Amino acid sequence: MLISQLEKKPAVIGHSFGGLIAQKIADEGASAATVAIDNAPIKGVLPLPASALKASSAVIGNPANRGRAIALTFEQFKYGWANNRDEAEASQLYDNYHVPASGVPLFQAALANFNPFGGETAVDVKNPNRGPLLIIAGTKDNTAPIAFTHGTYKHQSKNQAITEYAEVEDRGHSLTIDHGWPLQMQRAPRAPARQDGQESRLRTCPRTIFARLRGMGSHGSGPKTLRSRPLSRPCISTDALYAEAGV
Repeated sequence: MLISQLEKKPAVIGHSFGGLIAQKIADEGASAATVAIDNAPIKGVLPLPASALKASSAVIGNPANRGRAIALTFEQFKYGWANNRDEAEASQLYDNYHVPASGVPLFQAALANFNPFGGETAVDVKNPNRGPLLIIAGTKDNTAPIAFTHGTYKHQSKNQAITEYAEVEDRGHSLTIDHGWPLQMQRAPRAPARQDGQESRLRTCPRTIFARLRGMGSHGSGPKTLRSRPLSRPCISTDALYAEAGV
């Protein structure tokens, strides 16, 4: 693994199945801090919302797709990724970013909770070497709905390390690639965070998170288009998350 060749542990950020993979990397004790955005569910997350079933049906609706690279139609992409974008932006995102992808991960995730031997999406949520974790969820995501992200948070909050969860209002699965990505880093979403074993409602600043992550490890760079602006209400920074990572 390339990470093992780094002088310092990096901050690892992943979106969708990348958010699941980021947690798997954290489970190896290989990251200084981890951010999972609209992540695919880890094993043990049981809810399966209708929107997620519809978004994934183009792949898992045909068992033969497990061994294929599957392309989505524009209509399927718009529902799963760009449901809260207008037609013009959805079309641009589809043209610029959509490529056929393997069906294997979707089948692995769909069958994970029926696998008695662990499986590819299993994570040891009590692993003391995991390090701090932030989970970010778009509230309008059809592909990785809140049931996945907050369900993951509930499992991961069993870890002794800091675990935080933030919701970004009115964002779908395209939140890391659409035009709102820089702006959402200036928002202060409502975020339930773990404090002394209790789940409370805090306001956390994603722009602060990524500004800190830019300085973590040799590959800890966040978005480079951040601009500051006054917030309508004060927000609570996540200093504890990074203090634990030694930043």
